[in-house]
Amino acid sequence: MRSLASYEKPFRQYPILRVFVPFGIGLLSGSQFSHFFSQEMAFCCFVPVVACVVMLLLNRRNRGFQVALAVAMYCFGFGWMSVSRLRHDGAWPAGVLTARAVVMSPPVMTAHAVRVRVMLADGIRSGCRAELTLHRADSLNECRLRPGDGILFRARVEPPRNSGNPGEFDYAGYLRRQGISGRAYVPPDAWTRLPEARSLRKCLPLWPRLQLLARMQQQKLADRYYRKLPQDEAALLAALSVGYRSAFPKDLRLQFSAVGVSHVLALSGLHLGILVGAFLYVSPRRRSWRVAYYGLVVLMIAAFCLLAGLPASLVRAGGMSVFLLLSRMVNRHSRMLQSLFVVTFVLLLVSPESLFDAGFQLSFLSVWFIGLFMPSLRRRLAPRQRWVKCLVVPLCLSVVAQVGTLPLVLYYFHQIPVYFLLANFLVVPLVTWLLYVAAVFLCVPLTVVQEACVWLLHGLTEMMVGSVRLLASWPGAELTFHPHWLTACGLMVVGYCLMRWWAEGRLSHRVAGWGILAVSLVVGNEMVQMRPSRIRPQVVFYHGWDGSPVHFMASAAETYLLNTVPADSSLLKSLEKTYWKPCHMEKPRIVRTSAWADRNMQVYHGVVRFGGHTWVIEQGREVPKARPAGRRTVACEVLFLTRDCQTELDALARSYCPRLVVLDAGLPEAQRRRYAAGCRRMGWRCYDIAQRGALTLPCQNES
Repeated sequence: MRSLASYEKPFRQYPILRVFVPFGIGLLSGSQFSHFFSQEMAFCCFVPVVACVVMLLLNRRNRGFQVALAVAMYCFGFGWMSVSRLRHDGAWPAGVLTARAVVMSPPVMTAHAVRVRVMLADGIRSGCRAELTLHRADSLNECRLRPGDGILFRARVEPPRNSGNPGEFDYAGYLRRQGISGRAYVPPDAWTRLPEARSLRKCLPLWPRLQLLARMQQQKLADRYYRKLPQDEAALLAALSVGYRSAFPKDLRLQFSAVGVSHVLALSGLHLGILVGAFLYVSPRRRSWRVAYYGLVVLMIAAFCLLAGLPASLVRAGGMSVFLLLSRMVNRHSRMLQSLFVVTFVLLLVSPESLFDAGFQLSFLSVWFIGLFMPSLRRRLAPRQRWVKCLVVPLCLSVVAQVGTLPLVLYYFHQIPVYFLLANFLVVPLVTWLLYVAAVFLCVPLTVVQEACVWLLHGLTEMMVGSVRLLASWPGAELTFHPHWLTACGLMVVGYCLMRWWAEGRLSHRVAGWGILAVSLVVGNEMVQMRPSRIRPQVVFYHGWDGSPVHFMASAAETYLLNTVPADSSLLKSLEKTYWKPCHMEKPRIVRTSAWADRNMQVYHGVVRFGGHTWVIEQGREVPKARPAGRRTVACEVLFLTRDCQTELDALARSYCPRLVVLDAGLPEAQRRRYAAGCRRMGWRCYDIAQRGALTLPCQNES
């Protein structure tokens, strides 16, 4: 049995782990239990931190101090996450809010609306961020909003809520991690762009003002590409060099993702390493000059992060680079993993919600695997020829990063890029040359240089896009897999064992044991998830803004959908991708509400018999309803009022006696309120899908 000292080796090797690990566990605990605490109770968690500081000042650095430090950092993480959640979950005014706001990010254009993220500049919620969906009239189609513009709007702002559909993306949590605490839908006549926004920008706090300045500079740099190059090429260059991805074509983004090179579209350590590596390659040899040169490189890193809009992945990479350069300036050796833990700890202090961001997790895992295995691989491979080294090292770097992040990519995006190795071998060198030429294009204003750069950029982008599209068209370029979270954890352990085997050149008994245990976990868990009995008889009322389909499930192979939305609705496509396929369900059979029957369910003019219960789908049609002889009303489990229903509740009460009334999310708000008030008057339970999300009701199949 291994001694306790062997498990303490990582903490002795990287002392920051004594603070980082309990702090991270505290953040996880705070995210789960913060709703049980008030802000005053959350601040009590900082008391142990003060006690540890006092012990440190008294030089009580023994085993008890280490335990107290771990407890203190756990409490600090718990309290910090709780305070962050309580701060972002503040209540908005109950009525309609009229306020001025500043656009903080590039708008996302749709067919009939503009989605922007703003910060309120006045009113009781001044300084709060919100996401607005601004519906456009035909006369406002030419109104192009940009970061830094001011708008005046009038709308009801509510905290972000998810639709509640099974398997859906946690968009409300994503907005909370971005610091956005409200959402609103603004009609065309309820908003206008203000002619002068400089005075509004002065009302913003210092850090949001700095972020807005970065976004405005990013927009100006992206516009220079759009003035000289075609639309798709300019969008690709803007994403690669300055991180502007608002106008990036969706089909091209899907192709980059399918071949496993979507990471080049998000500014991170790869892009910063390419630029900083060129500067360090020509660094002076004299120490006095080298210190000043490193200082200039640090300023260049800060300027690049600022011009790119301060994305989290680039700020993390920039912080690590600055940490390593400062250690070189003072002639001290710094380990890559130590820098990673320090910078990650600082970023979590600034934004604790980043811990649950997929991009943050992928960035951390890739750098962790690179720092853990690349030094051993460099020593083991060690090619003598320089040109061979320039090919082998980037290839190994890409393989290590892809293996480390593959479990999370599968868990979040459900894709396995088969040709990722070949794609990275082709794309990463092109990205290197594109970044160098783009830097010259943006920094040198001479006409001759600009024309030469445009010609080079055009050729390089055509080569990259052509390579990506060619690989994406190959058979089997992308495989789909929907792992359970336990499967993802097991795959992560398997990847670690494989990389350990490759880096060390041998397979120890302990690593082999962990690998076999992880493989057994993956196989066993997937066999459990694929059991047909996992889907029990139930009825799901989905949440869609253009209607709420009703899904009757007898088993994984026999499901029926009463569709109240258009056949090409994005809701059905999303459900198929995020719920039906991960649960190994067959695509549901579309059922008409007029007359239809099989061995599991019978439908007659909106009255459904399924699972031993009666379900009524009321669409407001003037047709006779099925009614048992001798009874005045039809007793039903659920009375579902669709968006086409115009019948008064008193008239429905003469035909039905429901246990529960469900209101379609597509019903107008005034009509939903009227139906809810009528249910309270009659003593019926009412469930509003628009307010409470999708509804799942289990039922016992009578067969």
